[in-house]
Amino acid sequence: MKPRALLQLLAAAFLSSAVSFASFAADAKAESKTEAKPAVKNIKVADAAKLLAEKKEVVVLDVRTPEEFKEGHLKGAVNINIQSPTFKEDVSKLDKSKTYLVNCAAGGRSTRACNAMGGFGFKDTLNLQGGFNAWSAAGQPVVKP
Repeated sequence: MKPRALLQLLAAAFLSSAVSFASFAADAKAESKTEAKPAVKNIKVADAAKLLAEKKEVVVLDVRTPEEFKEGHLKGAVNINIQSPTFKEDVSKLDKSKTYLVNCAAGGRSTRACNAMGGFGFKDTLNLQGGFNAWSAAGQPVVKP
């Protein structure tokens, strides 16, 4: 093989390795960003009921609409609608040092709320698995108008 052809072959191999490494580094960086996001802590109805019975300083945060909230909610719940344009502002007024049991109807909106609250600096948010529907189906106490 001629020296020039060998040099071209080595250059091509080097460039291919550099591109592969750059791609790997970009993937690793993207993966580390997703890993840095705090995972939502889910809690089952029975465990949530026990927690509320034992710890009086847990705040129940209901992120459903005001209409849903009026139909029934957990005792002592604070209602801040996640669909409201003022959700971030309203939640940011809460004490970030407290533990929050977050619920919606079935668990989707409360999961989003827990993720958002983690981004706002809240350290201890718990998502009620199955939401208000699971809570009431389990026979747990509900406040109704």
